[in-house]
Amino acid sequence: MVRFVALFALAFAGFQWAFSFASTESGPFRQYLDLNASAAAALLRLGGFEAVAIGTTIWESTHSVSVKRGCDGLQPIALLVIGMLVFPVPLRKRLIGAVLGFSALFALNLVRIITLFLCLRYQPAVFERLHAFIWPMAFILVAFVGWISWAHWSLRARTAAPVAPA
Repeated sequence: MVRFVALFALAFAGFQWAFSFASTESGPFRQYLDLNASAAAALLRLGGFEAVAIGTTIWESTHSVSVKRGCDGLQPIALLVIGMLVFPVPLRKRLIGAVLGFSALFALNLVRIITLFLCLRYQPAVFERLHAFIWPMAFILVAFVGWISWAHWSLRARTAAPVAPA
């Protein structure tokens, strides 16, 4: 357990260090932000809205929302994925967890962007509370519960005693 905590702390500190120096104008990071905006706009269009993504901004006739650093979901995603990758279970389980965890939190971030867009349209007075407090706490909670659930699943399968044939 000490090894896991040390590896997790080191890996997450490394991520935080790299993330703090990553420029929002760097190619890969900008493309990731653009992907979030365009995917959220596409989902909004499926819902009947006339949303268009231009770069990192989602536009509609009366308002817009920009996906910026901190609105990308990468820190909670890193928290979950790093926790899974350094946990002492077989590599296959770590990779399955990391891919599913990344995908789930990426999808949750799209839901977050969409709800913020809709909140700005229908309930602008609630926007700041939802943006600055509720969604960040929800994201961390989902990442933590996701990791606990995955760890329980991966350890249960590893430590389950074989059943003797009758």
